[in-house]
Amino acid sequence: MLADQITTLEHEKSVLQTENAKLRKKVKNLEQQLDRGRSKGELADDTVEVLKLLFEHDGLTVSQVAGDLNMSHGVAEYHCGALRSAEMIGFPFLRTFGSENPNCMLQKGRAYLVKNGLV
Repeated sequence: MLADQITTLEHEKSVLQTENAKLRKKVKNLEQQLDRGRSKGELADDTVEVLKLLFEHDGLTVSQVAGDLNMSHGVAEYHCGALRSAEMIGFPFLRTFGSENPNCMLQKGRAYLVKNGLV
């Protein structure tokens, strides 16, 4: 009787492991489809929120962005870095070494928000 229960449970475990593997593969495929569906110039939602904040309050530091949007400093730095890479924000021409530099809105960032009806 106990041996039968063990055999049944082992079979159920095997079925569940197979199902889990299939579901993980399906999730991975869906994530890849989502990434392909997002146009190359489209920004992630949180990155857009950072851009919108800087549109309204130009010159905020990463720490100020993190505080205003209730995100960690690292996450805010990531989004600001993505915006700098896309040339939507930049640092001021004169930078102050030893202190955190402000992030300045560039015309390309303003244009992205306006053209996409985000502001």
